[in-house]
Amino acid sequence: DRPGSLRVVEKISNGVKRLESLVSQTLHFTREMRVNRSRVDLAEIVEQSLELASARLHGEAIELIVRGEKELPVDADATLMGQVVLNLLLNAAEAMAENADRPRRLTVQYGAPPSSSEARHFHLSVTDTGPGIGPDVMDRIFNPFFTTKDTGTGLGLSIVHRIIEAHDGAITVKNLSGGGCGFEIRV
Repeated sequence: DRPGSLRVVEKISNGVKRLESLVSQTLHFTREMRVNRSRVDLAEIVEQSLELASARLHGEAIELIVRGEKELPVDADATLMGQVVLNLLLNAAEAMAENADRPRRLTVQYGAPPSSSEARHFHLSVTDTGPGIGPDVMDRIFNPFFTTKDTGTGLGLSIVHRIIEAHDGAITVKNLSGGGCGFEIRV
């Protein structure tokens, strides 16, 4: 019955949620990374991550393209790898939200590594049609607490990088020739 008070309470609540998220991400980042490898289905991990991101992807009217085997057994930590995929999906959706005048397309591609690859388990890529990453930012995107977002903590991609390294893998990022950005994971 008091709209002014309600707005103040909502602002306080949102601030507390942001602080809780920052503290949680900071604690997660500083914690020792323990990988509990087991035989998991990468296709299922991708599907679950897409399901978790679906509200954001549909809200931004993003066309989704998924290319991969129906089943791909790999040795990985399902929870951590799910976090990696989800983070990359949400980052891509946010990047494309800034580009209202371009088609919004998100492509997830995964499969067994080619024989020429150093990877032992899989390759996974997430590409988008967003604005890409500026050259002044490219070398710093995996640094802890580095962000270009007004509300970001700068820990998301740092955590992704740590998870991939803990799996003895590698992650690379590049701008695409037609616009957009692509992350490639090799584990």
